[in-house]
Amino acid sequence: PDYVASEAVTKEKVGPIEVTYADATAAGQVPNRPVVPAIDEILAPLLQDKGRYVAAVVEPMAVPEGRGRDYQQRSRDSLEKKYAGAPAQFGKTAVVAYDPAKPVFGPANS
Repeated sequence: PDYVASEAVTKEKVGPIEVTYADATAAGQVPNRPVVPAIDEILAPLLQDKGRYVAAVVEPMAVPEGRGRDYQQRSRDSLEKKYAGAPAQFGKTAVVAYDPAKPVFGPANS
């Protein structure tokens, strides 16, 4: 889908999952992608024995200085705090930052 520049974030409950997404009515901010917070809570424990959950986040320094960068930094800090605070659930979870202009999510052929 197309992502539009936004500032406001909206949360909705969709069944048992809470979805957070950018409000398309707020203009002039950094494009934002939908976030489904419950996905990491479901997948991370399932992957503990035979893999690991990797959360991809926008590299804050890849975003122009201002509110967009601040938002990305807060989002990254929040995830890292969440994972560090629940090692039994998120012990093997990794947070990988990417540049939205040239995303790389791991080594080639991985």
